[in-house]
Amino acid sequence: MKHMGLSLFFTIFSVLTLVSHAVAEVPQMISVQGKLTDSLGNGVTDGNYQITFSIYNAAVGGSVLWSSGIQTVPVARGLFTYQLGSAVQLPDDLFATDTVRYLGVTVGTDPEIIPRTRLTSGSYVYYALRADTAAYAFSSPGGGGGWTDDGTVVRLMTTSDSVGIGTTSPACKLDVNGDVNAYSVYRIGGETVLRVDNEAIALGEHTGSTFLPDLATFLGYYAGNSGGAWECTFVGHQAGYSSTDECNTFIGASAGKNNIDGYNNVFVGAHAGASATGCSNVFLGYYAGWEETGNDKLIIANSPYVTIPLIWGDFVSGRVALGTTSPFAKFTVMGEGTGIHAEVGGSFGGNAVLGKANAPSGTGIKGISMGEDGKGVYGKAEGLHGFGVYGEATQAGVGVYGDGSSVRGVGVKGVSELGKGAGVLGTAAGDNGCGVHGTVDGTDGYGVRAEALGTSDIALYVKARNSATKAILAEAENSGGVAIEAHGGPGGLAAKLYGNVNIYSNDDESLIMQLGEGLDYAEGFDISGPIEIESGTVVSIDPEHPGELMVCSSPYDTKVAGIVAGANGLGSGVRLGADGYDLDVALAGRVYCNVDATVEAIEPGDLLTTSVIPGHAMKATEYSRAQGAILGKAMQKLEKGEKGRILVLVTLQ
Repeated sequence: MKHMGLSLFFTIFSVLTLVSHAVAEVPQMISVQGKLTDSLGNGVTDGNYQITFSIYNAAVGGSVLWSSGIQTVPVARGLFTYQLGSAVQLPDDLFATDTVRYLGVTVGTDPEIIPRTRLTSGSYVYYALRADTAAYAFSSPGGGGGWTDDGTVVRLMTTSDSVGIGTTSPACKLDVNGDVNAYSVYRIGGETVLRVDNEAIALGEHTGSTFLPDLATFLGYYAGNSGGAWECTFVGHQAGYSSTDECNTFIGASAGKNNIDGYNNVFVGAHAGASATGCSNVFLGYYAGWEETGNDKLIIANSPYVTIPLIWGDFVSGRVALGTTSPFAKFTVMGEGTGIHAEVGGSFGGNAVLGKANAPSGTGIKGISMGEDGKGVYGKAEGLHGFGVYGEATQAGVGVYGDGSSVRGVGVKGVSELGKGAGVLGTAAGDNGCGVHGTVDGTDGYGVRAEALGTSDIALYVKARNSATKAILAEAENSGGVAIEAHGGPGGLAAKLYGNVNIYSNDDESLIMQLGEGLDYAEGFDISGPIEIESGTVVSIDPEHPGELMVCSSPYDTKVAGIVAGANGLGSGVRLGADGYDLDVALAGRVYCNVDATVEAIEPGDLLTTSVIPGHAMKATEYSRAQGAILGKAMQKLEKGEKGRILVLVTLQ
């Protein structure tokens, strides 16, 4: 294409740095008229030409701020007209930062025509100038409102005007719908109410010191005033006033006021910790811990006039107290009346007080009564199947431990007022545990004392549920001690026992005596020779082995000793040395015996002696020979010619 020249004639109808209402009313296009010529200055041939319009911020070089792209423009006698922005919209901020703009024109693939043409303003631009000036920016077309520029101050013209940011309906003088970014200081009425510095925030008049310490928070009138402590929180009127140490939290009017030496404190409540100087304290409540000088304390109170707070604790010893500032245990309660009242409602299975000793020799609950007729631990079960006091020892500890140290003192007293209730129930769940352990140090005291006041009441009820458990274990450690002593009143019984009673050796724990439900008196003996001897066998003294017995094998044997017990499942009433010998031999009482009636029939009452048949008895008919050889009387008959087992009353003669 031939080199072209260009002459332009502009009419600028809009500049886009207008306020919102001006932009809406004014066309956002710029009309451009020009003439394309050849190298001799003659107008180009009529037709449609591919022309690109570009706007720059400099006459040479610079940046392209806008481009129309390749547009088809009709040209007649070299003349053309084009509206910039008709195909590609002009940016709103095209003229915002600089008023100098240049138009470049490129025809087809030719280089851009030189020089570029500077854009100039038109009538609408004058209006835009007014719209971009604070004096006219928001003034109403009719006057009487909007902004006024006083030079160094821009203000609203009337008191009824409001400013909305992000909203078209401001509800107050300044209504912002969105985030507000304020730096350093925020004031109301000339007073500083909000400051942000060093990752600290101060909210309230006179809050914080002149220099805000790192990571501190101040909220309230004079909160933390004159303080320089970092990582502190001050909330409330004069909270932490003049406090200079770090890592404190003061919440409440005058909380921690003048606390100048303490750190790591938490004071909550009006005047809580006021003038306190200690460290690592927690004070909660009105005047709690005020003027306290100690360290690591927990104080909960609600009055400046009490000498002993509601709750007092020491974080070092881990002790907490009610009614005293000198606890002697992890939890101490001092006061008149009932020290601790625990009550459980709702469904079954709750525990009003549960004492559990997991450590060896520990105590689940220990009660000490120092006053006359006092009660160390008092348990009362009023509900069905309830427990007044329930103690459980899982190891070698004590579930409930009662110590009656004073004269007539009672270690543990349990009272059950309703049916099937338990005044005291002791359960030992672990090895070597004690369900109830009573110790008496004073004169005539009782480690455990149970009284049955009603007609059918039971003073003490114990039950062994498993085969290896013991309902009662009594031990006398000293040589003169008595493990169990029972006294029967007039017409009463010292002891009433059901089932078998075993007595064991104190040396090797072997069974030395048993009281059972059988009908004979038996002693343990060793047998010489084979010991496979059945119950009911007649035995005699073995002359070759002193102290041992053998199966009797001769008639009218004066060495007869008795009958092996246990035949027909009939046990012995009394057994001596039961576990230490081969066999139990009935020496008296009723026992089943092997009897020979092949020669003489046997009737009840007949005297019996040894038979020629080994281990059998027979009817004694030769009385001169029977002297010293009688083993008992028959209590059942046996027909002549038979051998069998009958019940015999053992009466050795």
